[in-house]
Amino acid sequence: MDLLRHKHKQAFSGKAWLLLALIALVVSACSRGAVRDQKVLAPPPVDLTSDAPHIKRLDDPGWVEVRTSLVFGEHEALMQARTRALAKARASACEFISGTTVRSSVFSFEALRNQESSELIEVLSSVFAECVVVDENIVEQKVTALPSGGFRLDLALRAKVVDRRGPDSDPGFEVCVRLPREHFLEGEEVSFEVRSTRRARLFIFSVYQDGAGLLVPNRFEPDVVVNPGEWVRFPSKELYDRGVRVVAHLPEGARSSPESLLVIALRDEHKLDALLPSGGQVFLETHASGAGLLLHDIIAPLAGLRPSEWALGQAGYLILSK
Repeated sequence: MDLLRHKHKQAFSGKAWLLLALIALVVSACSRGAVRDQKVLAPPPVDLTSDAPHIKRLDDPGWVEVRTSLVFGEHEALMQARTRALAKARASACEFISGTTVRSSVFSFEALRNQESSELIEVLSSVFAECVVVDENIVEQKVTALPSGGFRLDLALRAKVVDRRGPDSDPGFEVCVRLPREHFLEGEEVSFEVRSTRRARLFIFSVYQDGAGLLVPNRFEPDVVVNPGEWVRFPSKELYDRGVRVVAHLPEGARSSPESLLVIALRDEHKLDALLPSGGQVFLETHASGAGLLLHDIIAPLAGLRPSEWALGQAGYLILSK
């Protein structure tokens, strides 16, 4: 076929070649004009609307099932979309149980498990929420590609919700954290005070950029119980006399670093099987990637107690370079 086509080309006269050249020139010019005048159409935007959550109450007290969906574009990773869907489902569960609108992130015990310390610092800012998710499990997750572009994520979450203002709650049970100031310079000693409005057993958790630690209980204070209205200082005189100090520390190369404290106050008739340090350490500590699991193991047992039997308090501060 190639040889036959070449032979036909050779048989054309000079005038024929000139005519073909003129036709090609006109077609080329028309094509350029068409391209120049043509409007470049952007791809149709992805519809980011989603269906309203469907919620039903389950037989177990406090448990609900939330079915929700959202549409996400190709630029968003599935993990990010899943995080948004879970946040939406948790908020819907809390609104269903408490009857009020959730205006901030919902504190979820189970969600702590896989979070690193830097993420926990942000999460702990929501512990004052009047509604918390103490247990949850995903029962269904489905991703569907949409003809118009993007994907649809359908998710079903079962969650156990505690309404801090419900009939089993104790609105007067609060725990407060008091810091001398909102920032410390690197190398300075850090101290704070804690007060509970009920006689309670204390658990104090510290989270920083490169790790986390359980400050109370510790090697020298395996069980700390406070009286109502009593301000308790940390480090205590017991620790101070033993030479224990808490010093502000910046991660390598950082000029500032946010840190956060979470205090659990538990009615003194209850105990948590809190982990204690080994190998001569004063505090139980972990690296950044293990921070969420450590806090989860400490806080998860609260899910089996009535909301009137425990309270949460939080305080944040900033460490600055000198």
